[in-house]
Amino acid sequence: MSIGPAQARAGHGMGNGPREDAGRLARGIRIFTIRAKMLRYLALIPEKSMDQHDSLRQRPRRVTLKAVAEAAKVSPITVSNVVNGRFHSMSAETRMRVEAAIAQLNYRVNLAARGLKHSQHYCVALVVLDHRPAFLSHPAHHQVAAGLSNFLSANGYTVAIEGVSPERIENLSYLDRFSTDALCLIASGPLPGRFQVLEKLQAARQPLVVFHESPRNPDARTCYVRSDDRTGGELLARHMLEQGARRFVMLLPRREWAPMTERENGVKAALERLDGTSLHTLRVDGLSVQEIGATLEEYLKQNDLPEAVLGGNDLLAAAALKHLRRKGCRIPDQVRIGGFGCYDLIQYLDPTLSSIRIPTYTMGQTAGKEILHALSEGQFSRNDILLPVELVRGESS
Repeated sequence: MSIGPAQARAGHGMGNGPREDAGRLARGIRIFTIRAKMLRYLALIPEKSMDQHDSLRQRPRRVTLKAVAEAAKVSPITVSNVVNGRFHSMSAETRMRVEAAIAQLNYRVNLAARGLKHSQHYCVALVVLDHRPAFLSHPAHHQVAAGLSNFLSANGYTVAIEGVSPERIENLSYLDRFSTDALCLIASGPLPGRFQVLEKLQAARQPLVVFHESPRNPDARTCYVRSDDRTGGELLARHMLEQGARRFVMLLPRREWAPMTERENGVKAALERLDGTSLHTLRVDGLSVQEIGATLEEYLKQNDLPEAVLGGNDLLAAAALKHLRRKGCRIPDQVRIGGFGCYDLIQYLDPTLSSIRIPTYTMGQTAGKEILHALSEGQFSRNDILLPVELVRGESS
């Protein structure tokens, strides 16, 4: 029995109809399920995305210098002068009006844009050459850093502080990666190593401020900021001489540091002017009471009790004071004690310590002023700045 084409098509349709209908139904269910899931998912998106868009729309835009000028009813140039500390060309009333608008609008200087415009990074690096990991724990270091940082931050600059151990001197090429406008250096250790670091920083061709050192490698781009430590040594020694002391012991760290050398030279100069005086310098590796006590005890095995003990800084003097009091020595009746720095700790000692006030915080501020002068004028106002010291009498002398 033969089947024609029409019958074949009809027969094929009749034979596969139920399965085909079931397949279509299954596909329809799957599509419906997928669409339902998508609708449920999409139903959540508009609510969240709208919240996000609303928050973006509500986020305040950066306040521009022009907006401040309009609020203060001055020109943008006047606002720029106030922001950059140029007040000489305006009245006090104008300055107050601009500062009020800045505060009201919460205006912030765009340092990135300002840096691009003026080819500046508004950053100064302070390099501390010190063998101790906690290099900022020394009062002299952190006072200099505080004075420098506080002054520069008030003028829109940041300070990057980097401690470098003597072993890493050869690796100072990392400074090439610093995005800085100027450099500062506090260095301790043997003179050749300090000089090596100085030369490396001078090679950066940026304004450089060196703390505590006298000029050794004159350069127009280098400014030396230091205290008059030699005079400080003379003042403290003369004070002890006036109290009747003749036999002196001076405690100094074994590691070289320029201020310590100058203080010792000042003490020697004062004693040389009077006959019958003596000075023994004892070198110590650390600042602990135990170590300084052991050094003093070793000295006392072969020498009489000194009439004056001078610490190269207040920490050394305080340790000596504590050890001698433990031994039963009467301070200042038997031994007079003095130090250098006039750190905050001396007020907590009993008796209070006589000390030479070293203007370390002022040194940091002075360096900041000189850096800004060099960046604006192309040179430092002075290349060697020597700050005065003073004797602060305590109960220990």
